[in-house]
Amino acid sequence: MNGARARRVGRLSYAFISTDLAQQVTCPPLPAPANGKVTACQVSINDVCSFDCDNGYILSPSNQQRKCQPDGSWTGSDVTCLPCGQNTYKAGPGQCTRCPADTHTTGTASMLVGCICNDGLTGPGGGPCQDVNECSRQNGGCEQSCENTRGGFQCKCSIPGYKVNPADRKRCIVEKQCSSFTTPTNGGIVCHHKNDTNTDRCQVKCNDGFEHPVRSNQFEECGPATNFKWSYEINNIPIPACVEQYFPGVIVDAEIAYFVASCDQLTDQQKQDAKNAFLQLLRGQGVCLENGRAVCNVTDLWIECGEIDLSGGIQKRDASSSRVLKFKFKLTTDQKPVRTMNCGRFCDGQAVCDACFTNHVQSTVRKVTAEQEKLREVFGTQAAPDARPNPQPRPGVSTTSGAGVAPKSFNRGITAFRSNLARNFNRVIPSTSGQSPVRPTEAVTTAAPPRGMMNIGGLVLMPAPTGLQMMSDVKMACETGMEKKRDMCVPCTPGSNLPPGGSRCEQCIAGMYQPEAQKTSCIPCPAGKTSPRGAIGCA
Repeated sequence: MNGARARRVGRLSYAFISTDLAQQVTCPPLPAPANGKVTACQVSINDVCSFDCDNGYILSPSNQQRKCQPDGSWTGSDVTCLPCGQNTYKAGPGQCTRCPADTHTTGTASMLVGCICNDGLTGPGGGPCQDVNECSRQNGGCEQSCENTRGGFQCKCSIPGYKVNPADRKRCIVEKQCSSFTTPTNGGIVCHHKNDTNTDRCQVKCNDGFEHPVRSNQFEECGPATNFKWSYEINNIPIPACVEQYFPGVIVDAEIAYFVASCDQLTDQQKQDAKNAFLQLLRGQGVCLENGRAVCNVTDLWIECGEIDLSGGIQKRDASSSRVLKFKFKLTTDQKPVRTMNCGRFCDGQAVCDACFTNHVQSTVRKVTAEQEKLREVFGTQAAPDARPNPQPRPGVSTTSGAGVAPKSFNRGITAFRSNLARNFNRVIPSTSGQSPVRPTEAVTTAAPPRGMMNIGGLVLMPAPTGLQMMSDVKMACETGMEKKRDMCVPCTPGSNLPPGGSRCEQCIAGMYQPEAQKTSCIPCPAGKTSPRGAIGCA
C-alpha cells in the first residue's frame, strides 16, 4: 500500500493511514441556488460556504452557511432562494417586509424601491408619497364637479335634480325635472332653461289677435326653488286660455216720443206690441241696414210715459207740454275680432297698431252717423200741412236732432196731425192745449200720415214733432264682462270676473269660482267645498 506501513502485534495487525492521504479528504463543491449565489466557499474539511440571494429573494432555510465535515459531507441542506410576495420587499437575507403606507408592488421579488406610490399619489420608490390633485386637470374628466380625495377623486353632480350615472360615474343623469308646461289654447310659450340651476322659465305668448286679460305672473318658473313644480301648479291656478281681442263697438243712446191716447193706461201687452211694432218700423225704414246687411243693432229698447216740451224751446203763455210715449233705445255696433281686421294693411305686418284701431273707429262712427241721419229723416221735424215743406229753425234755437220749427207752426202741425188721425181711425184724440177734443165729424185739414206713425190694433201712435232726441254722443264701449286693454276689448277668462263699475278683470277670491268667460261676478262654493284664488270650480 503506497504511503502506508503495517505492523503485526501478536495475533492482531493495525493499518495506519498515511498523513498524505488524510490531507487529501474534501467535500464536493456546492452549486449556487437558483436566484442566488455562493459568496465564499472552500471544499476542505472545516471549510465554510456562505450563500446570498438576488434582490427580492431570501434564503430558505435562513441559515446562510454550510461546513465541510471530515467525512467529506456538508452540514445542513441545500439552500433555496424564495421571492418576497406581492406588496412586500426584501428587508434582509431572510426577511420580507410589507411595503410602506400608500405603496404597492407590481409583482413579487421586490426591493424597497419596488414599492411604488399608489394611484393618485406621487413620490420615490418606498415613499413618502404625496397626493395628486386629479381635479386640477380638466376637472378630472367629470361632467359637473370633481372632489379630490387622498389618493383619488370623486365625480359629483352639483346641479340640483341630477345624480351620478351608475354606468359612467364621470357623467350625470337627470333624477328630477319639471313636467311639460301647459300650452294655452290660441297661444304658445317661450321657454329658457338655465343649465347651472336646472331651472325652466317660460313666458306665455298669445297668437295674433288674442290676449291674456288676467296674468298674475309675467313668467312661470320651475326648478329646485319650487321643488320642480311650476309656479302656477303651486298656486293651483291653471294657465288660462288666450282669449280673443276685439276692437270695441259704438254705442249711442236715442229717444223717440209718440203721441198716444191715455199713455198711462196702456196695458203691458199694448206696451209689448208697441215695442215690437217700433222695431218692425225701424227695420222697414232701413235703420241699421245697408244693402240688406246689418251694420248696427237696436238694443236695450224700453218705453215709458213722459212729457214733451211743445214750446219749441221758447217759453210763452200758450206753450204747454203733452203726455207722450217715449221709446228709448241704443244704436250699437258689434265688436270686431282683431284677427279679422287685416291690420297688416296699416301696421307694416304687425298684428295690430294704432293706425288700424283709428281706421276701425272712423269707419264705425261713419256707419252709426249714417244711421242717425236715417232716424232724423223718419222721426225728425214733422212739417204742418200749412207749413213750408222744410221749415227753418229760428235763429239761436236748435234741438238735439238738429231741426226746429217756429212755435205757432209747431202747434198748428200738432193740431193737424191729431185731426187727421181722428178722421182716419175714428178715435177721439185728447187735446194737448186745453182745447176741446177733436172729433171725426169736425172739418179738418187732410194731411198725409207721417212716416213714423204706427197703428197697433186700432191703437194709433203718431211721432211727435222733433220727438227724436240723441241722448248721448257716439262713444266706444266694450261689452259687459270685457276689459278694455290698449283700446281693445278682452273677455274676462273663466276664474275671473269684471264687477259692475270696474275697469279690470279680477280673479275670483278663494272660496269662489267662475267656470265661464265674460262674467260680472263669481259664484260662492257650495257648503263643505272650497277653491283657491282664480278657480273655475270647487273641491
